[in-house]
Amino acid sequence: MLVMTPWFPTAQNRVSGVFVLEQVQALLAHHDVVVLHLRGIDRDPSTKDWWRVERARGEDAISGVRTYHVWYRPPVSRLGSLFSVGAAFSAVRQVARDFPPDLIHAHVYSAGFPAVIVGRWRRGPVVVSEHFTGFLRGTLSRRDLRQARLAFSWADRTLPVSHALQLAIEAHGIRAKFEPLPNVVDTSVFYPRIEEKTSMSEVARLLFVGLLDAGHNKGVIDLLRALNDMGRSSVNWHLDLVGDGPGRPTYEALAAQLGIADHVTFHGIQPRHRVADLMRRADLFVHPSHIETFGVVVAESLASGTPVVATRSGGPEEIVGDDDGRLVAAGDHRELAKAISSELARTADPQRRTRISQRAADRFSPENVMERLNGIYAEVLRESTMR
Repeated sequence: MLVMTPWFPTAQNRVSGVFVLEQVQALLAHHDVVVLHLRGIDRDPSTKDWWRVERARGEDAISGVRTYHVWYRPPVSRLGSLFSVGAAFSAVRQVARDFPPDLIHAHVYSAGFPAVIVGRWRRGPVVVSEHFTGFLRGTLSRRDLRQARLAFSWADRTLPVSHALQLAIEAHGIRAKFEPLPNVVDTSVFYPRIEEKTSMSEVARLLFVGLLDAGHNKGVIDLLRALNDMGRSSVNWHLDLVGDGPGRPTYEALAAQLGIADHVTFHGIQPRHRVADLMRRADLFVHPSHIETFGVVVAESLASGTPVVATRSGGPEEIVGDDDGRLVAAGDHRELAKAISSELARTADPQRRTRISQRAADRFSPENVMERLNGIYAEVLRESTMR
């Protein structure tokens, strides 16, 4: 199995494409896997070659997955997509000397574009997973859409992470053999408390996990304004805010301006085990994002047994059921405040967290997602032998 992806954790950025890594780790229980990390244009001025392929070693060999970093150096940027194909050919030839792949699984259309061309050359099947929010936002350029159209239409299967993402792709006039497949949640890390939480804490613990982006796409401003609307008369709350990014100073300043800074803790980036622990301890997870193709942290929170208030922003509508929490309009801080208050006031049910966690595990655990994915692999390999 050869996985091609532009997004993958490195020693310098351990959160980039972590959802791809989690699927790769789940694949390792069933397949031999090599990852080609298509890192893009080479910024090293000493590089003279058109493309460069290097085996990841030391700290860059994340979680023991055999990984090759792939860069390319086009003479002009508009030739980047063509050079990405050349770099992919070079990398596949190098890897195939001792690891001839029977199937290529690409993540994101920009890796799917070279993957399907390499797949045609090798006469082997190609599967492409898509995660990118640009289809929902409508921000892809004509060149990007041409690449996406070729990648998805040539792929043996295209696997958007939600039905909402599939509809957004189809709205661009792209047709393919679609089969939505959710992201994996590592249920060995994200699991409920051993003892059922039967009542709300004296101080209701609210949790947000996400990028603190300068474009405010994750809805942190909406969340802070919603908490200011709630005040502290009906419920005593505290917000734990996990994540970092260029928007953090703005959010810290807004919390101070609203007079709620003493009740908001900015934790920065935290390791996964710490995030999972915060999810288990939280009374409510709040995800006010404006656009989501899936919502990995929402699924992780549910796997931890913690109810969720999320926005109708794409993916969360397919994750959060009535017993799991509440959905509100994206960008409406007043509706968000009402939903948070209402959810915190919900009558305690000692078995609710167990139900929430079990439903999430049934849909997103590595075992269950891999069962579906292995079925897809078997189908495309069978179809490939018949061609």
